[in-house]
Amino acid sequence: MTTGAFSLDLAQESASTSGCGGTGGRCDAAMVGPGAVAVGKPAPLGDASNGQLRDSDDAVVRCAACSVAQLLAYKSSIVDAFLAAVGPEVLSRSVVGRQPLRDVWALRFLAGFKWDPRVAAEKFKRMLLFREENQLDSIRRRMEDGTLQPRQFPGYAEHHRAYVHSSFDVCSGRARGGRPLSVERIAKFDWPALFAIDAETQDAYMMHMMEWSFLQLDQAFLQTRQLVGYVKIFDLDGCSMNQVQWGRKWHQCNVDRRGRLGVDLAECYPEWFAKVAVCVCSRACTCYDYVLLGEVCVFPCGRRP
Repeated sequence: MTTGAFSLDLAQESASTSGCGGTGGRCDAAMVGPGAVAVGKPAPLGDASNGQLRDSDDAVVRCAACSVAQLLAYKSSIVDAFLAAVGPEVLSRSVVGRQPLRDVWALRFLAGFKWDPRVAAEKFKRMLLFREENQLDSIRRRMEDGTLQPRQFPGYAEHHRAYVHSSFDVCSGRARGGRPLSVERIAKFDWPALFAIDAETQDAYMMHMMEWSFLQLDQAFLQTRQLVGYVKIFDLDGCSMNQVQWGRKWHQCNVDRRGRLGVDLAECYPEWFAKVAVCVCSRACTCYDYVLLGEVCVFPCGRRP
């Protein structure tokens, strides 16, 4: 399964900042340009509008290179084969299988499973069954009407006590083009506290978190008609080889979750990230300006390549 296959809306900015070169390696907020959101201080976690796009939000006008309609036309035969394989009756079972979201979810699954309509259709049908079993459409409606906010997710308090100095998997602001922004400072995690959370709470939190995250992407799509993905920042300050054991345990937790749920959650929500940045930020404040660089770039915070 691929990540960021739909980076077409990033082509314009990546062309001027590809790799660590481009405009001399600069990634200042001034490069964002008029009408965009200059990446900066994150929004407070758990606000009712946390991560929500508004009609007046200037960010929505900035991601424009290839629309969903253009992609549908370009891949029309594959998309048609996928829709036929899933079937109209199955598609109608969930909001993500009906318009106006059907096409963007179809494209995410096709991209995530290498444009194989048969494989993507089977994964899509399994995802729809999983949504029915866990009432995810109902959960989404509560998120949309504001009666279910991140701080009310089952396991939110336990997880975010462990995600020290991280937004991790809840949108913490907006990057260029209105893309949701998430910061993960894995070296700062309280790993023992994280793994002490019981499995049922872990599973419930992950399902709510992933549904919330894709609600943000769907809202951005409805505003822009572009395929919008998260900007993910991995801050590796403080990482050491002593923490490798926690990475292994994290992986095993994901394996165990697949066994409990009967599905890989990542396969139910493919093509999450549009851009990934990795840095070592030793300053007290978190630096966001490097997200304007290319698809993946590694450099110490405060030092321009």
